[in-house]
Amino acid sequence: MENKNMLSVIVPVYNAEKWIEKNLNSLVNQTYPEMEIIYVDDGSSDESCAIISKYKEQYPQIKLIHQVNSGVSAARNNGIEYATGEYIAFVDADDYVELNMYSKMLDALNTEKSDIVFSRFVRFWENDKKCYTVENNMEKLVENHNDIKYFLYSTPGKTAGEYLYTDDIHGAIWRSVYKSEIIKENNIHFHSDLKFAEDRIFILEYLSKCNKASIVDDALYWYRGATKKWVYHDLYENDMNLLKYQTEIINNNTFYSSKQKKQLIGYLNCTTYFMIMNEEFMFK
Repeated sequence: MENKNMLSVIVPVYNAEKWIEKNLNSLVNQTYPEMEIIYVDDGSSDESCAIISKYKEQYPQIKLIHQVNSGVSAARNNGIEYATGEYIAFVDADDYVELNMYSKMLDALNTEKSDIVFSRFVRFWENDKKCYTVENNMEKLVENHNDIKYFLYSTPGKTAGEYLYTDDIHGAIWRSVYKSEIIKENNIHFHSDLKFAEDRIFILEYLSKCNKASIVDDALYWYRGATKKWVYHDLYENDMNLLKYQTEIINNNTFYSSKQKKQLIGYLNCTTYFMIMNEEFMFK
């Protein structure tokens, strides 16, 4: 049975010993009192688990789960299975969050009676460079969470100092808090046949089951650049699966007219085949 007001934070871990302590410190010191922190070890071969285990001795809210190396989607799905909280959030092991992140987000979620809450985020690098991302259409999404085109379009950004302004919305799961009931009752999960953009599909499927979305207009999540191990070749299957899932979501969307659905799907088909051709030229 889910614990009333409990937040379950799920952190997939794979060889993150360089960054895991900063991640741990940002989570165990949260101002939100009712939390469990579920670290899912995806077959790490470094000292990540030893560091987490040491913290676990001091902080009973930490849980450590082990699995054979199966990828980040399987790790997050495993974490969802173990989560007991009324709410669920996700954090990457090499990132960290502001200490008041979940207090602010749960307050907004409950005050506004919404089903999902978004925060702003900062991308940062080891050389102290950082970039605050401002998504110009986030307020429009909050006004109507079924208007998901902002996740699908790719538009050029404009930089001004430490700020990046974009019209499209970054489809990352780690900058939101979700209701566990909506996830589990609708079997919303991460698709293991996707090597990238699996979190975008998770969000779009979740939004289709929501009644209301809200936003905390503060940069609360710190996303570490230059550590993500992207595999940019042999992505044909991923591109086609991503197109399939997005097409299904659009066809089931009740906000768009038939004409708008055709336009969105046409756009996705064009961008997908452009990506495939680009990858073919890059890696031949």
